Amino acid sequence: QYSGWDKYDTYENLAKKSKTELDIYIEENRSEIERQVWNEAKYLNTVINLETMNGDYISAQISIGEGVKAFSIGCIVDKEGNVYAVTAFSPGVSVGIPLKTGVGYLSNHEDNIKKVISGYSGSLSAVAGIGGTIGVGEASIIAEFNVEAGVDISGSIGYTWYLGTLVK
Repeated sequence: QYSGWDKYDTYENLAKKSKTELDIYIEENRSEIERQVWNEAKYLNTVINLETMNGDYISAQISIGEGVKAFSIGCIVDKEGNVYAVTAFSPGVSVGIPLKTGVGYLSNHEDNIKKVISGYSGSLSAVAGIGGTIGVGEASIIAEFNVEAGVDISGSIGYTWYLGTLVK
């Protein structure tokens, strides 16, 4: 008996719907997201030495919502001082403080780092105090070592855009 459910079509439609909702969320909240990200980047610049950083970038991300979360907003600062805003549709379960920080590594160093970090991406995260994220961006595979004051298991579809460069 055919139920009319095609799992491949459903996954594809879910991804399209998630991307559309993400685009709408960014459009409606862009100036506030960018203000928060710049504040975070300025703080990170006071506690991290970008010239001696082990990874390609550092990140800080906060989830919006308790328990089952819906969106997250993040800040990325690469080792050249470039600042990026990240917004992701990230359904998952989080217990504890919804703040995750990490050091990221990119598989592609041949292109301009701004081009490699920016754009749409998808990722899976598992953190219980310490953990990691593996993702695929438009121009690179992404791996992050994360620290979080809680437990987080999630997947996300996100968009990252360049904001500017920190003044040294």
